[in-house]
Amino acid sequence: LARQVGHSKALDLNLTGETLTPQEALEIKLVDRVFPQEETRAKTLEYAQKIASSATYAASNIKLSIMNGKEMPLNAAIRYEGELQNLLFRSQDAKEGLSAFIEKRSADWSGQ
Repeated sequence: LARQVGHSKALDLNLTGETLTPQEALEIKLVDRVFPQEETRAKTLEYAQKIASSATYAASNIKLSIMNGKEMPLNAAIRYEGELQNLLFRSQDAKEGLSAFIEKRSADWSGQ
């Protein structure tokens, strides 16, 4: 929590037991989206389908880069990100994405 909202706010929330409204959670960047309750399921499924229909190999490497990189010194994180990008550029999905772009069609991602 401290890494996400800062030490001061994390201490405050934990020591006081204060709860946040969805808008307050958005303001302190604890969440990045807020929807009316009746839209939450549909919006969540829409988001999941968008990711699932994208270049999943790239999405997986993006997640690795962000989640692992935040724990590394900056110079190591930059090298790590570069290594992951090199893997992506040599992937079947990269070739498919470029072909789809040139041919002005939707890509058929394989996850490889």
